[in-house]
Amino acid sequence: MKLVIDGNESGIEYDDSLTLEQALMDLNARLLTDEKRVILEIKLDETVPGLDMELMPDQVTCDKIIGISVQTRMLKDSVADCLDEAEIKFSETPKAIAAIIDDIMADKIETAMNSMKDELDLMIWFFSVLQQANIGGLLDFTSLSVGDGSLLDFIGKFNSTLGELVTAMKNNDMTLINDYLEYEYEPSVAKILAALPSIKAAVKGNPEQ
Repeated sequence: MKLVIDGNESGIEYDDSLTLEQALMDLNARLLTDEKRVILEIKLDETVPGLDMELMPDQVTCDKIIGISVQTRMLKDSVADCLDEAEIKFSETPKAIAAIIDDIMADKIETAMNSMKDELDLMIWFFSVLQQANIGGLLDFTSLSVGDGSLLDFIGKFNSTLGELVTAMKNNDMTLINDYLEYEYEPSVAKILAALPSIKAAVKGNPEQ
């Protein structure tokens, strides 16, 4: 499988028996740890004749891929942009939570649950950005503060809150959802917003490696 990274042919090779998903996961890890870069775009340049293009990456082995190209970006720049975006989106969270609670009270449960999913997806995405920055050496979760503890402590506690919210959603426990949104989720987002300037400063102040 010929691999081209940012227009240059790479010497990285993958065993034909690996799935495309496995190869791309390995490539992403290499770029992230070795070059502090993230993959922005993946393009299949050439495949074996007759390959079903509807197949998912975990269903296609590398021997079916003749050539692939990826475009990357410096991790530092990508994370900085994502943190700016997160700050804007989290600033709308109090309004979104108030709307969700209003929908629950008005018995518009489906609308409320869809909005809840959007909020949870936002938080999961934010944590994935932080994790990328941590793996890439741009952030140290133990040295940054959120609320009364470290970023590491906050992520652990908030993951528990997310899990409890998901369970409440599955059980259609609207009272519990209301409580978690008002007394757990919204205050936690406020702590994130308060900590974001120091997190962004840590990323921007970290030299490229």
